[in-house]
Amino acid sequence: MKSVQCCRSPALNPRRGDNLVLEYRDLLFDRLRIEPRNIIYASEWNPFEVYRQIRRTILHYREVLGPLGGCRTVLSALSTKLLSVGALLVAYELKQVKVDVGIAHVGSQGYIMDDDLGAQGPQTHSELFGLWLAGECYAP
Repeated sequence: MKSVQCCRSPALNPRRGDNLVLEYRDLLFDRLRIEPRNIIYASEWNPFEVYRQIRRTILHYREVLGPLGGCRTVLSALSTKLLSVGALLVAYELKQVKVDVGIAHVGSQGYIMDDDLGAQGPQTHSELFGLWLAGECYAP
């Protein structure tokens, strides 16, 4: 019997990242002058992929900027829940080995919904995820 492996796009909407960059290009590139190479692309289904990329980036900057006095890193967990888990895991691990890393959280003051929701209307479905980080998964 052959096993069939399902391939999943890195995002529910494969163009989501492109759409976000297009929507915020004025802010990101013209006003804040963010270098496009500083954007991390990771699968929104895999918190460990974003964990590896963020961890590698922090350690790289720490090494490169060490001769100039080092650097401090601040992560934002304002993303999907799974990607936030990846960012939080990096902060937790690196704090244990005395690397300057922090978490910035800015709470929302409210939400405004557009009256015109377009042809799709409001999102009426959600997808459940489970992630076991520590301990026994099942009782013995």
